[in-house]
Amino acid sequence: MNTMQYAMNAVSSNGVCQFDQKEIIFTASQDAEEAFFSLQIAFSDWEEDAYILMPACAYNGNRFRRVFRRYPPMYLPEECG
Repeated sequence: MNTMQYAMNAVSSNGVCQFDQKEIIFTASQDAEEAFFSLQIAFSDWEEDAYILMPACAYNGNRFRRVFRRYPPMYLPEECG
């Protein structure tokens, strides 16, 4: 049985990315309204029973207005369709 392997690469044209197995540190090169970095993860020896969990904030999945309703946030009628 092979052990799944991965390689990471973090880059930005807005600053410097440093990373290790536990964290990614992005430092913007100057004050800016918006800055970004991209993270690429390449897997090899994929294990069939492996799962990858990614926080929604990493893929823009948490972009909703704060509403005082039960969790998960319920959409307003005009947002449904």
